[in-house]
Amino acid sequence: MRITSKRQWRDLCLRHSRINLKNYDELHNFPCIPTVDFNRFMVIAVFVGKRNCTQGIRVRSVIEDAKLLRVRFSVQFYAHFREDITSPYGILVLPRVSKSVIVEEMGANGAKGKPTWHRKQEFPPLKKK
Repeated sequence: MRITSKRQWRDLCLRHSRINLKNYDELHNFPCIPTVDFNRFMVIAVFVGKRNCTQGIRVRSVIEDAKLLRVRFSVQFYAHFREDITSPYGILVLPRVSKSVIVEEMGANGAKGKPTWHRKQEFPPLKKK
């Protein structure tokens, strides 16, 4: 997810905290929602679903060029003899860019030992206000 507004950020935090949006009253309920200056920053939230035996995700790189911002991550696994289902995720606060954003997950190493990257999400450029 690419989050660029306070409302989107609040909705994500409440859903992630399992708070029903219909029952939330901003005046009286104060869940822990970190403050983000969306004039200067944006949030990229990565949710990879259910996986077995994971410790979360690891950001491998964030690279910006003239056309886009590319975020690369890997899922960190551990060895275990029984099933241990987790739902790894990452919430990244990055400088706000209006260009396209691509999120890629690291796959297996290719023939020359370099990792392969699988595109998980692509966000179009932001529209001018």
